[in-house]
Amino acid sequence: MYLTPIKQLVKLKDFAICLLFLSIISCSSCQSVFKTQSRETLPPEVFIQTNHNGNLATPVFSIDNNYMVTSGADKSVKLWDMKNGKILKTFKGHVNNVSSVDIDAKGKLILTGSWDKTVRLWNTQTGEEVYKLGEHGANIYAVAISKEGKYGLSGDWNGKINLWNLKSGKLVKSMSAHTESITSLAFSSDSKKAISSSIDSTIKLWDLQSGTVIRSFKGHKDTIHAVCFSHDDRRIASAGQDFTLKLWDVDSGSLERSFEGHKAAVMAVSFSKDGKSLFSGSYDQTIKVWDIGTGKSINTYKMTKGPFNSIGFAKDGSFAIAVIGKSMPLLAQIDMTNGKDMNIFMLKPQIPLQIIFSPDGNSFLTGGFNSEDIRLWSMRSGELIRSFGGHKGGVFSLKFSPDGRSFISSGSDNLIRLWDIETGKNLISFSGHKSTIHSISFHPNGKMIASCSQDRTIKIWDVVTGKEINTFKDLEEGYFYVSFYPNSESILTGSLKGALKLINLQTGKEIRSFNENVKIQTAIALSPDGQYILSAANAKFLMLWEASTGKLIQKQIPHNAPLTAIAFHPNGKTVLIAGIDGALKLWDVEKGKIIKSFTGHTTSISAVAFHPQKEWAISGGTDGIMVLRDINSSKEICRFSSFSDGKWLTLTTEGFYNASKEGEYYLNMHYGSHVYEADYFKKDLFKPELVSAKLNSESDGIIQQAWNGWVKKLAH
Repeated sequence: MYLTPIKQLVKLKDFAICLLFLSIISCSSCQSVFKTQSRETLPPEVFIQTNHNGNLATPVFSIDNNYMVTSGADKSVKLWDMKNGKILKTFKGHVNNVSSVDIDAKGKLILTGSWDKTVRLWNTQTGEEVYKLGEHGANIYAVAISKEGKYGLSGDWNGKINLWNLKSGKLVKSMSAHTESITSLAFSSDSKKAISSSIDSTIKLWDLQSGTVIRSFKGHKDTIHAVCFSHDDRRIASAGQDFTLKLWDVDSGSLERSFEGHKAAVMAVSFSKDGKSLFSGSYDQTIKVWDIGTGKSINTYKMTKGPFNSIGFAKDGSFAIAVIGKSMPLLAQIDMTNGKDMNIFMLKPQIPLQIIFSPDGNSFLTGGFNSEDIRLWSMRSGELIRSFGGHKGGVFSLKFSPDGRSFISSGSDNLIRLWDIETGKNLISFSGHKSTIHSISFHPNGKMIASCSQDRTIKIWDVVTGKEINTFKDLEEGYFYVSFYPNSESILTGSLKGALKLINLQTGKEIRSFNENVKIQTAIALSPDGQYILSAANAKFLMLWEASTGKLIQKQIPHNAPLTAIAFHPNGKTVLIAGIDGALKLWDVEKGKIIKSFTGHTTSISAVAFHPQKEWAISGGTDGIMVLRDINSSKEICRFSSFSDGKWLTLTTEGFYNASKEGEYYLNMHYGSHVYEADYFKKDLFKPELVSAKLNSESDGIIQQAWNGWVKKLAH
C-alpha cells in the first residue's frame, strides 16, 4: 500500500455505507479467533453491485491472472474476473477502510487488513468470511498471504507484525522491530522467511519460526512504500518516498544497485518473470521498466487515462492495473510489454443527474452526465421501457410536457431535443446555443420552452416550429437554472455564482433579485404555486425566499455536508434535501426544520423527485442506484439501476427482482457468512409479478409471505 504522507491518510474521512452484519461484529483480543456465524442465523440480503467509492488499496492478482482483488475506503472487498471484467463477488464485513489485501496463489483465499484493526480471511469460491482474526491495537496498513495459503501476515501503524495460521485462524506470534508504521509485507516462496518495510526507512528480513530479525536493510532516505522478493528469493526490491528503487542481496544484506529516474515517490515495485527487469510505478504518473544488470530505465510508460493513486503488477509481470481517481475510481490495465492500454475495469451504471416523474405518475425518466441515453422506466412493472439515444455527451436536464405525451432534454452537445414518449422519436431539435445547456423548462401551456446555457444566454423557443422567439444575452456567467414562473409572464433564473433573479418573459429585464451574500448555488427549486423559491447556497445554507417580495424567510444549515439536490412536494409544504454524503432529509417549509431523515445511499445523491400522486419519492446516487421510498413510513420500496451495456434491474426491499436478460449479472446475495452469484437464486427470486405488485401497492403481506417461505426453504 502507498502511504504519502501516511499521517494525512489517518485523517481520511470514510464514505458512509450501510454496514452489513454490524450486529455480529464484536471485539476480541489479538489472540482470539472469530469464526463467522453459520449462515442459518443471518437473513439473506440481495444487493446491486456497485463500483468502489473512495480511495483504493493496491490491487492484487492470483498467480494465473484469472482473478483480481480490490479493496478500499468504502469498507468493501471485490473479486473480479480478469477475463470479462465482471465483479464476481463483493465481500462486506469490515467497518472501516480496507487498507490492504492479498490473494493466495490458487485464488481461493483472500486476506484483508483494515483500519477497523481487524484481519479477515475470505473464501473466494463460497464467498464465506472464514475467520475474523484477532484485532491489532492499531490501524492495519499491510497484509500478505503465503503462496500455499497456510499463513498470513499483518502489519499495523505501531510497527507490530502478526503471523497467523490461516488453517486454524490462530495467532502464531507477534513480532516487533520497526519503530514506525508497517507499509508492506511479503513472504519468501517457502514461507519460512518474510520481509517488511516501514516509515522508519528500513527493511527487515524475518525468520518466521523464531520471530526474530535476521538482518536490516538501510539505504532509503525516507518512507519505503513497497517491498518484494525476487522469484528465487535471493534478492529484494524496494520502492521509496525518496524517488528511488533499490536492489538488495538477501544473504549479505548489501545494496546491489539504486535505480534513479522517477521524479516523485515510487509507490510500487515488482520483478519481471525472468528476473532480469524491475517494474515500478510512481506518483510522477509513469511506469518504468528497468534493466537490473545496468540499472538503466529501458522503457517509460505514461498514463493516458488520468493520474493514478496506486498500481499493482501481475505476478508474472505481464500487466499492471493502475487505480485512477478517488471518488469513483476506475481500474486501467496496462500491457507491460509495450505500455499500451488493455482494458478498463469499472461498472458503468447510468448516474442519474435528472429524475422526473410523468404527470400521471405511471413512469419516470432518467438522464445522466455519464450517459448519452435517456431512459424511461415503468412505475407499474419496474421495467425499463425505452431508451432515447441522440445526445452526444451527458444529459443535464429533462422536463415532461404538461400533457405527458412528450418531453424535452438538453445536455453538453448544445442541443434541446423534443421526444415523443409513445414512439421514442426525436420530433424536433432546437439549435442555437453555443455551449452546454444546463436547464430547460416547459411553459405551463406547453407551447414554449425556456433554456439557459453556459454561453451566458437564455432563449425562448416555439415548441411547434422549433424557432427562437427571444434571446436574452450578456447574462452573468454560469447560469444553470431556468423555470417559467406559474403566472407565465416571467422566468426564474439561477447562477452558479449566486445570482437568483426573476426576469420579464418579453423583455428579459430584471423584475426582482434574491440576494444574500451568496457566492455559489448548487440547487434551486420553485414551489408548485410559485409562492416560494428555495436555493442551496454557499454549499451548506438552505435559503427560502418569498417570491412575490424577494424577502428571505429562512436561512439555515440543515445538514453537515454540502447540499446537492432539492425538490418541493407537490403540495409545497415539504421539501426533500440531499447531500454529498448520501443523506436524504425531509424539511418542513412552514416550521423550517427537518422532520425526517432517510438512509439507503452510500454515495453522493445527484437527483431527487416526488411522485405526483402518491406519498413516494425517488433519489438517485452517484453509484447509479435509484431508491424509491414511502415518505410516510420511511420504508424503501424498490431500487432501480441500469448500465451502459443496456442491462437493467429493479429490486424490491425483500429481494425479489425484475431484470433484462442477464441483468442479474449485477446482483449478489449475502446469506450469513457467504456471498452468492445470481445463478444460485435466480430461479426463486426472479419474480416480475411480485415487483409489479410492490409498485402497485398490492398486499405487502403476500410478498413478505413469499419471501419468508423462500428463506425457510433456504435454511433447510
